[in-house]
Amino acid sequence: MVVILVSTIFLVVGLSIVTMSLQGSIRTSIRETDVKATAEARQLMDEIIAELQQNVSIDQSSLPITSLYKLDLQKTADNFVPASFNINLQKIIDDKIYGKFDPTHLSYVEKLNISELTEKAPYSIRRAEAFTRVYKISLVVKNKKGQSESLIKRRLERTVILSPTPSFLQYAVGSFDSTQQSGLNLNGSPTINGNIFANELAISDLANFYTNESTSRALTISAPLPEINGDIYTTNTSLLSLENSKYFYKGKVPKFKNQSAFIDMNLDQTIAERKTAFLKSHQISDEVGDGSKPEVIQTYIDKVLNGSLLKPLSSLFKIISLPGGKQETYLPDLGSLIATTTDKVLSIDAPQGVTLSNNTANLLINRLNIKGNLTLNTKNLLTISDGIYVDGKVTINNFDQLNIKNIVATKGIEIVNGTDQLTIGCLLNKDGTGNTFCNKQGTIISKGSIDITNYSSKGLSIEGKVSTESLTVNNEEGNLTINAPILSTGKVFIKALQPVKMNAESLIGGDLELNPVKTSISILNNLTVDGNLNIYGIAEDNSSKENDNAIFDSVMYVGKTSSITNVNIKGDNSTNERKRLVLLSKGDLELFRINEFSTSTNVTPLAGYFYTDHNAELYGVGSIFHINGGLFAHDKLTINGIRGEASSQDELIQFSGAGSAPMDAQKDKNPRFKVDYDPMVLFRRLDALPKVNSLQVIPDVTTIK
Repeated sequence: MVVILVSTIFLVVGLSIVTMSLQGSIRTSIRETDVKATAEARQLMDEIIAELQQNVSIDQSSLPITSLYKLDLQKTADNFVPASFNINLQKIIDDKIYGKFDPTHLSYVEKLNISELTEKAPYSIRRAEAFTRVYKISLVVKNKKGQSESLIKRRLERTVILSPTPSFLQYAVGSFDSTQQSGLNLNGSPTINGNIFANELAISDLANFYTNESTSRALTISAPLPEINGDIYTTNTSLLSLENSKYFYKGKVPKFKNQSAFIDMNLDQTIAERKTAFLKSHQISDEVGDGSKPEVIQTYIDKVLNGSLLKPLSSLFKIISLPGGKQETYLPDLGSLIATTTDKVLSIDAPQGVTLSNNTANLLINRLNIKGNLTLNTKNLLTISDGIYVDGKVTINNFDQLNIKNIVATKGIEIVNGTDQLTIGCLLNKDGTGNTFCNKQGTIISKGSIDITNYSSKGLSIEGKVSTESLTVNNEEGNLTINAPILSTGKVFIKALQPVKMNAESLIGGDLELNPVKTSISILNNLTVDGNLNIYGIAEDNSSKENDNAIFDSVMYVGKTSSITNVNIKGDNSTNERKRLVLLSKGDLELFRINEFSTSTNVTPLAGYFYTDHNAELYGVGSIFHINGGLFAHDKLTINGIRGEASSQDELIQFSGAGSAPMDAQKDKNPRFKVDYDPMVLFRRLDALPKVNSLQVIPDVTTIK
């Protein structure tokens, strides 16, 4: 009996072992089949993306006009996308994607669907006005089932952006050039969240920095290697030797991928085209090539001046003799002078210059014509419905409400707003509810410089197009708003101790200098700058958060060097859209002393995509760089970064002589240089982004269900 019981027990145990072994084998087989099915599905999705890229990334100008798949990337005369673009793009999707990968052509594909998301949130792109398209590719795939394999299905989804923009905009960080002394250098331990492009890549555990001393020194600090949370794309297969854990933070190696379809751009041509379009839209010039001619703006100013200045009709001033034989022009109250005219037009020939004041309340004048310099002191409400036309210099000292449509001068304009609201460049009217609005827009034009200073808490508003050789704006009190274009042959300088806003697209023939001091300067439209760009605040002490702000919703083209120092770069948050700066600089890009010696919790990210056609070298050592957008240099990009806190320059100097000790102390600490790629840069201000003659394909990550 005992023998039978023991035999039974062993039999049950044996059967259990066999069963478990069989179940384990089945589970292993299912898992292997599952992995195989997933890999096959991913591969098919990659093939679909590659096929789409092959058909839309072709240089469209090289295709014959009769091609059924030619994508016309030129807008119509009324600035709309041509109908043929949508028709032919859909034909590519139907013939090249559905016609090759749908269930009727591949037996293991159960379903393929390509739906358009272009006009849906968060993209919200108007199809009729932009070439950018967004699609969601949904794919249901069955495994290629063997005799002993189970049937497994996989559902994959991938969002794909088609954009007629250069390739650099799809990367968090990168450099295109592959010549000697160019490429991407990652020194120390920066963090890059997004994909990278590089044809030359150098990686070092030493971060460089320069001391801020009377004699600056170049020093290095050890740091625990770059952290890359994305893939590295290249056309240079020799970079595959860097696909090694010894080159990356905590041994986490990014994938290296071949990118054979990098689409470059010609920035010089792009800038010239932007300028030509601006000149044409403002009726300044219709000549196609005028965007590359600096004399066009000056010619326009001369033309307006010559057509605006009328010969004065009368001489109404009195001459008072002064000691020493000097003479001074004296006039009675402006109101009593205008009362002597029938058309409220006052013309004065004043070779010695003239000073006018209005003691009459609520005075309305049509036009002032002055030959000679004019000083206008406003002491009561004054409206000049046409404007002031002066063959000389205009000086306006405003101490009450002043409203002028046009200010035209041959030798400069100086405006000081003292105590009240000042509106120049339009006529103000009130609607039925009592709200004030700009009825007729005018112009402010001078062959010399224009200098505007506001001391009034009630603010100053510039509503007319400003055309000048140079412009200086200084806002000491209240809000100063520029709602009209600026057209200059020379430098524009804006200093703000209180908020300043620029709301209109502008063309600046010289340098642009923006200096917010414990306040903000907002650039809320596109700018083209022929000269250098310099945006700077003031240095804060280590315990203070940076509060000098440059706020943007803008694509900015710069013909020379771009420099940003001691200032926050923010996106405009007046709406729910993510707005930012896209800066495209022909010369070097210089970003220095951003959040210097601050803690990582006391920092506002730089909201922008920064591109240079030349070189950029950035230092996240004493400074903290958190870029929410991207960073790309056509020639050479060098990034230096460490981790953790840096409270002073003395501390950094001490670290520089400590060998590998600082590297160990930095592990698991926050990076002082970080880039978070934001693909939404491709969806704001589409008309202002640089264009190429093909569509780049930008796929998001694949989700598997």
